Amino acid sequence: MKNKLGVSPVIATILLVGLAVVLIGVVWTIVNNLVQDQTQQASACFGVLDKVILNEKYTCYYKAESILQVSIDIRNVDVESLLVSIEGQDSTKTFELSNTSLVREGVYNAEGTQDNVVMPKKNGGKNYLLDATFGIEIPPRTIKISPKIKGYQCEVSSTMTQIGEC
Repeated sequence: MKNKLGVSPVIATILLVGLAVVLIGVVWTIVNNLVQDQTQQASACFGVLDKVILNEKYTCYYKAESILQVSIDIRNVDVESLLVSIEGQDSTKTFELSNTSLVREGVYNAEGTQDNVVMPKKNGGKNYLLDATFGIEIPPRTIKISPKIKGYQCEVSSTMTQIGEC
């Protein structure tokens, strides 16, 4: 009688099932982490479209002085920072507002100083003045704002394309 050194069909089946279970576990872990991260971002940014807005009543430009006034309202939502994007005919300029005072050439608070240029508080609003030294065309074509919430940069929450004179 010959001595056979093969793997029995039962052992082979058990090994294949074990390998399949391990592969399914690895794929599940990877997919679960990707989906969980996307879900957290979506839930952080969900519902901010009507809570972080450009105030159309006070967003306007002063033609003679070449100054743009941007008015931002934050309703009942906790925002870490805001990206403000101003698009002209030939260029786009962006700046970030946060709870830390911003000092950037051409960006001022409503009083016309660079003291305390911070984003509005929750359930509040603020006006900002931008002059020609910021490098924008007056009047701009578009103004957009995008909030950052829970560490995630959200999509544009408010856009203005019709900016009138003050």
